[in-house]
Amino acid sequence: MEHGSGLTVGQAASDGAGGEILGARRLLREIRVAGRVLTLDALRSCPGTARLIVGLGADYAMPVKENRPALLEDLALLDWDSAAEFATSEKGHGRIESRRCRAIPLDGAPDELAALPGRRQAFRIDRERHVVRTGRTAARAVFGVTSLGPERAGPAELLALNRGHWEIENRLHHVRDFTYDEDRCRAKRRRLPRNLACLTNAAISIVRLNGRFSHLPQANRHYAARQGEALREVVGPLPDAEAPPPAPSHARGPPGCANPRKNAPKPLAPAPKKPPET
Repeated sequence: MEHGSGLTVGQAASDGAGGEILGARRLLREIRVAGRVLTLDALRSCPGTARLIVGLGADYAMPVKENRPALLEDLALLDWDSAAEFATSEKGHGRIESRRCRAIPLDGAPDELAALPGRRQAFRIDRERHVVRTGRTAARAVFGVTSLGPERAGPAELLALNRGHWEIENRLHHVRDFTYDEDRCRAKRRRLPRNLACLTNAAISIVRLNGRFSHLPQANRHYAARQGEALREVVGPLPDAEAPPPAPSHARGPPGCANPRKNAPKPLAPAPKKPPET
């Protein structure tokens, strides 16, 4: 999924030998990633995937967790106290969340330290969450490695990449689970689940690329009542990225009306007929 736009650029089956790791590598070979920065979860933070990304002309930002103990130990032993850093603090939903990202260049470090192909920097993100109502505070540190050098990404950019990675949970997985109710889907035979997932991702991407609706449930209700318009969105040309998005559907009614059919003025009733003269 692309950061910012929320568009799904590709998907691959993760069943069979190798599971999600080999499935991700197959997908990387099928889509154009040159010149882009790829964020991955800890499961795919391995030398083979890093080597493939760099070989395709892209860059990576990978978190490192307990599934890579040797790599995690190397990162934990670095001198983080003297590293360049960037910090943020946000308050909302009854919580105060603080984040601090620190980055250390690895260009002059021994090759065996944090041995991932193409690695240029190591980073550490310290998160602290304070719940105002209960007074509880939770803290956690996350380490990572990136092929971006200090001249291209400092601590602020690395923190933004890490936070942007979680858009896949909020803007894709959550939408598919709740708005499209995929968890209760009983389709299991052959390739039907994958085909349905392709259609769902395509629908989400078309709505987001169109830019007419701020929420997907609103778009689903709109197109459910206008099947012809939905078909034109699927088979028609893609909208121009430079052109402003079209006006919302309710703009065709009277000003300020959310539902033009409901709020439009009613026609005058016909005058009653005079009784015939006798």
